[in-house]
Amino acid sequence: LAPQTSSFVAESFSELENSQAISTDLPQTPQQSIHLMPRKLFHSSVSESSMAVPISDKRRQKKTPPTAKEMKLREKLVIARRTIHRLNMQIARASRRPRTLASASEIMSSAGTFLPPLTHKLFCAQVKMSKISKYGRKWSSAVKDFSLSIYYHSPRTYRFLRKMLALPSVTTLKRYHNRISLNTGVHNHI
Repeated sequence: LAPQTSSFVAESFSELENSQAISTDLPQTPQQSIHLMPRKLFHSSVSESSMAVPISDKRRQKKTPPTAKEMKLREKLVIARRTIHRLNMQIARASRRPRTLASASEIMSSAGTFLPPLTHKLFCAQVKMSKISKYGRKWSSAVKDFSLSIYYHSPRTYRFLRKMLALPSVTTLKRYHNRISLNTGVHNHI
C-alpha cells in the first residue's frame, strides 16, 4: 500500500508544479497579454484598439449627489411642467365648452314659456339665490307663500328640501306669518 500512495503523491506533486507553471504563464492584465502575444500578431492588420474590449463609462462612474443648485433647478423644472400641463388642460376644457353662454336672465325668460307660473317663480328664485349669500337673500311673497304651504304640510319635508334648494329659513317664514293680521272670516291674502 505504501508504494501506491507514494506514486500517487509524486504524481499529484508533479501536477501541482505544472499547474503553477501554467498559471505564471497566464497574463494578469491586458498590458501583459499584449507583451506575451506572438510577433506575427503585431505585424498583422489588427490594431491594439480593435482588440481591446470596450468597458462602458456608465458602469465605472459613480453618480455624484446633485448639488443644491441642481436640486433647485429640478424643482423649478417640475413646477414648470406642472404649470404647462395645467394650462394645456384648461385650453382643452375651454375648447370643449360651448362658445356662447346664455345669461341667467335669458335662461329665466326662456323657461317662462314652458313652466307653469308658480314653478317659474320658484325656478327664478333658485337661479337668483344660488349666487347670493344666505344672509343677503331677499324672498318674494310668492316664494314665501309656497314655502309656508310646504312647511305646514310637513316640516320634515321642508327641512329636507331646504338642504337641496334655496328656500327661506323657518324663522323667516314665522316672521312672515306673524306680520299678516288674521281675523275671523274669509281672507283674500291667504
